[in-house]
Amino acid sequence: MEQKFNEIRLNTYESYAMTLNRRIIPFYKPLKLTLSSIAPQHIHDFYNAMIKEGLTANTVHKQSVIIRGALEDAVKKNIIQYNPVDRATSDQEKICV
Repeated sequence: MEQKFNEIRLNTYESYAMTLNRRIIPFYKPLKLTLSSIAPQHIHDFYNAMIKEGLTANTVHKQSVIIRGALEDAVKKNIIQYNPVDRATSDQEKICV
């Protein structure tokens, strides 16, 4: 997030931070994953959990943009070999990641 601060508008940054704190971190923190252990299935499970909570496919897609960006940064830094978001699916075809 801090790396994106100067690249995006303040209200976008605040929206990303809120999404991270309300949805993404609470979902992934109990799993105790490392960057190198995140698999497409974890992303798939997140999508489906958010849909089950009643979020729209569009909202889940916006959350996926945040996850994708963070993992893409890890790819660029050679922390992981590929972005698991690129290989993830959801049970609802409307989520285009």
